[in-house]
Amino acid sequence: MAQPNTVFIHPVDNYLGKSLGAAFKARGYEVLGAHLGDAPPSYLSGSYKIGSPAEVQTRKQFLALASVVVYELHNYASAVRDAAVQLTSQPFGGRQQIFIGVTTPLVWAATRPPPPKDDLLEDEDESGTSSDEAASLPPGSDINSRPASAQPRAPPSLLGTGTGVQQPQQPDAYTIAAALGALTDKDAPRRAPGLTARDTHEVEQLLMRSQRRGRLRTMVVCPGLMYGQGEEDSLLHPVFRTAWEVTAGPAVVYGPGTNKLPMVHVDDLAAYIAAAASKEARAALPETQQYLLVTDCASPGQPGTIDQKAMVTSIAERLGTGEVKNIPSEELLFSAGGRHAELFTLDAPMATTPLAPAAGYNPKYSQGFLANLEEVVNQWLTVRNVRPLRILVSGPPMAGKSTTAARLAELYHLKCISAKDLLAAKNRLPPDLLKVFESEMSGKEPRASAATMAALFRELVIPDLLWRNRGFVLDGWPRTANAARCAFMQQAPLDEEDQAELAAEEAAKAGGNPAVKPGGKGKPPPPPKKDAKASKATPALDGAPSITPGNKLVPDAALAPTHFIELDAEEEVLRRRMQIVEAAELEAFRLSTPAPDKQPAPPKIGKGQDKAPGPQTHNNEKDFVRRLEGWNRLKADDQEEMSAKTLAAQQVWEYRRSLAAEAAALAHTEASTLRAKRKRAKAQEAAAARAAADLAAREAAHQAQVEAAAAAAKGKKPRGVGKGEVGTGLAASICPPSPSPSLRNTAKADGGEQGDGSTATVRSPRTNAAGGKAGMPEQGADWPEVKAQPSPAAGAVPASPAAGASNGGVARERAQAQEGDPATSSPSDASTRPVFGPEWVGSEEDAAAARADAELARIEAAGPKMPRFGGLASVVVASCGAASISITSNTPPPPPPP
Repeated sequence: MAQPNTVFIHPVDNYLGKSLGAAFKARGYEVLGAHLGDAPPSYLSGSYKIGSPAEVQTRKQFLALASVVVYELHNYASAVRDAAVQLTSQPFGGRQQIFIGVTTPLVWAATRPPPPKDDLLEDEDESGTSSDEAASLPPGSDINSRPASAQPRAPPSLLGTGTGVQQPQQPDAYTIAAALGALTDKDAPRRAPGLTARDTHEVEQLLMRSQRRGRLRTMVVCPGLMYGQGEEDSLLHPVFRTAWEVTAGPAVVYGPGTNKLPMVHVDDLAAYIAAAASKEARAALPETQQYLLVTDCASPGQPGTIDQKAMVTSIAERLGTGEVKNIPSEELLFSAGGRHAELFTLDAPMATTPLAPAAGYNPKYSQGFLANLEEVVNQWLTVRNVRPLRILVSGPPMAGKSTTAARLAELYHLKCISAKDLLAAKNRLPPDLLKVFESEMSGKEPRASAATMAALFRELVIPDLLWRNRGFVLDGWPRTANAARCAFMQQAPLDEEDQAELAAEEAAKAGGNPAVKPGGKGKPPPPPKKDAKASKATPALDGAPSITPGNKLVPDAALAPTHFIELDAEEEVLRRRMQIVEAAELEAFRLSTPAPDKQPAPPKIGKGQDKAPGPQTHNNEKDFVRRLEGWNRLKADDQEEMSAKTLAAQQVWEYRRSLAAEAAALAHTEASTLRAKRKRAKAQEAAAARAAADLAAREAAHQAQVEAAAAAAKGKKPRGVGKGEVGTGLAASICPPSPSPSLRNTAKADGGEQGDGSTATVRSPRTNAAGGKAGMPEQGADWPEVKAQPSPAAGAVPASPAAGASNGGVARERAQAQEGDPATSSPSDASTRPVFGPEWVGSEEDAAAARADAELARIEAAGPKMPRFGGLASVVVASCGAASISITSNTPPPPPPP
């Protein structure tokens, strides 16, 4: 029998099935599904894998249970036929079932669109405007875009007949669609399929013929081309991928590209199908209306279409270079496009079949593909896990930064950006920043500040969609941590955790922790003093970015590097590289210089000239020493920053540890008061009473089982004994399981041999604390073992449970309770107390003291949060999360030629 609000989706884990499952789940349906992959979605109430041995039987059960059945018709024709046969032949369960098939727009590929017409127009108005103007509009045009003087007028038959001003009646969606030349569900009888959709067309006919009045209602939903949520592999995903991969060439437009493609977002399609299955929608649709169309529709009757070329060009411009190429129509038969080419050459403007407002269909992407392009692209990037590659290459002079950056850019087809490229983009700055830049570069030592360089970097990268989508390689810039903060970080409000951390740092710096004193014993040494050379490494031009009070710096996800490559080598290796490069540049300059007889006389070295004309390069001994000293100063600053951060982290940790220690001492003081001791004594008495009652109940249960085993050995079945299987002539002696989690299923009976020495192991039901039968054990649990012994001699008195070896477990627990064992009494050691467990025995003050001790132990075990990096790496790696790669070259190059 069909269950209400239960849907069966086939398949449920493909492109459309994922959105269908989410849409029906949002409406409160229980979702059953057939999945293609190995792992079904987690929200399914039942599922099976397509092609598995249990498919046929499980599908029959799901089709009988589901009140709504949704199948994809294209590529699943055989499964649809089997489902239709079962739904029409199975017994009537007292509830009408809904069978919805989702088809493909290719079943309309060979359909000739109707000529545009408007029944509301007169043949000729008073101004001479012909009503045939609507028929002359191209498909997809909007009749409301014409000027008011050219707007058609409604005939008198549709005007009001009462007195006063006559108002025209509003046309319905079908009239508007007909006026615009769009296909509607009324055109379904004359649809003609394309070459690859003839089987789907036959399955549509079979599905609609399977309708049974009162028992089974069938619908066929024909969507436009689906987009969104990562794109379908056989439809728009190749276009997105080609645009993103620069090496794949330009995006392809089949034919002239002026054909009108019907479009619909996959989430809106799923919401439409879920709404069409509702009782409100079915009540408004006649049973003879079995074919429904759905596209992006901003208003009723408007076809949701877009030109093929406009769609492909918009994707190429957003993700790539914007280049497209056309494949002429006469070459389509010889192209490798296949079904993809047939879909993209479709020319079928469609209008959505309206549903009742009570059905609750509210499309989110009704404005169309172009209006939602940014969100669609972000969905593709997220679902497909397409992320840009942003690399920062850093290192000392002559370490190979430029060579490495250029090779990486060539390998991954990225843009290589250096400081020279940023300075060359000065004209992109706003007028106010351009004035600042010119003032900084007009000084005695022209140098742009970190904030200005960061502004140049943002103006260069952000407007270029190709760099934002694919990434870039930074060649040696930025060099300092503050420059990296200006370039890669942005402001965000502080949260509660940040405010607590900031307050702890301020309190530690202000001496709020009495345990932290400058130069105190056991404390980290103060940071080293800055020397004159180190102070020159970070002048005001490289100052940290200004932060608004209440904000913090967080990484900018669109600009922060994803990989940080740091090159290094020994100074001697760097020097030899410089000599080799200098010799090569001098040789190149010599070869490019004219012959001595044709060479003009060298100019005299005048005032202000340092040397004779030569190659314009900084690869010489003087400049190498200058740049290497600057790099060493930066590394010294990094070490100084690392020491400062280490000291601050140690101070914050000491401050928090002292606060936790004070709280723990105060809690223990409260726990040692007379009031707390009285509460503890009452709790211990109550715990002892509960333990004694528990032991008494278990002893009674044990005695009852012993008597039952003895009676069974004599061939009698005493009252109160269930179906115990005990061997004839044997007396059982067992230790019932303890209700304590630490003792359950661990106690064993010590059975001795008597009489003939025979023993047996049997199974019996568990008993509860009161001695009664606790029922069957949980699934997968074993029955407690029962070791049976020969019957004792006639007239023998059973041993006391406290003294008998066969009840050693109960005896041991009673002795532990009397001796004050931690398992049953209030422990004194905080490390063994279950502070938050149900077996806690103590006062509220004891619990507070235990929690304070646990917090102090956690802080001491965690230790201070020591920084891992300093300087530039602290921003790029620690803050931005870039992957760090360090490459050290110690192999010296060959010596320069003589």
